[in-house]
Amino acid sequence: MIKNIILDWSGTLVDDLALSAVVAFCAFSATSGRRLFVLSTIEEEHFEYQVARHGIRPFFTRAYAGVIDKAHAIHSLLTENDLSPAETLLVGDMVYVMEAARNSGVLAVAMLTGLDPVERLVACEPDLIIRDFGSLQRVLETAGQNYSDEWIEIADLEVKSKIGVSEKERECFQRLLVCLRFQIEARFRDLQDGFEKTVDYASVAAAVEDIAEANKAQLLETLVSNIADSLMERFAIRRLELELKKFILPNARWVSVGEVRSC
Repeated sequence: MIKNIILDWSGTLVDDLALSAVVAFCAFSATSGRRLFVLSTIEEEHFEYQVARHGIRPFFTRAYAGVIDKAHAIHSLLTENDLSPAETLLVGDMVYVMEAARNSGVLAVAMLTGLDPVERLVACEPDLIIRDFGSLQRVLETAGQNYSDEWIEIADLEVKSKIGVSEKERECFQRLLVCLRFQIEARFRDLQDGFEKTVDYASVAAAVEDIAEANKAQLLETLVSNIADSLMERFAIRRLELELKKFILPNARWVSVGEVRSC
């Protein structure tokens, strides 16, 4: 499993058009338990200003700015932070960065945002070529899921909860719908029809109902996160996709928030 991600923080990799995707990717990395590091040739002061302006500095474990020799810096980064190369990938958009990654034993991920054309990037044989941070997030979300064709799904579970920003909205219980889809630790064929080896979906549904009814939070985002936390802690779930629907806007079917967790 990839636990550490090094970003080659070049001007093209994180230009203004890509920043929203960078912010989303940083948040994803944090929620999935991955550590983020930065390698950059830009001055430290400029880097710190940029990440502070977009509110993403807390996502980074450590930043190495003003780096000229990235091949040497990668080795130092791995040693100083006790990182396993096999659990680390480096994202960059230049051939020399990909070569430095390969020479350091980390996975080389080429992003098609830099000056080097795709032909040159392909020629240096990176482990992965992606278009943007959204593509990388999707790859990481599905990596290592050997049982992606096996899942248990509970669709539109109706629960009640007092939730909303205003006190008036929280006076009475509201109807919410919860959709969840999860993968268990064991393969279905290995269960041997043993109930004790699987996850009881009725118990999962009851847990969701209890959390929703006891909710004290104002935001749907908080409630969906609390539900995810509890389910991942209480049940042998290896991956969870969770969506919470609220009926609040008169001209919309629903408003929903979602979260994906994996272990």
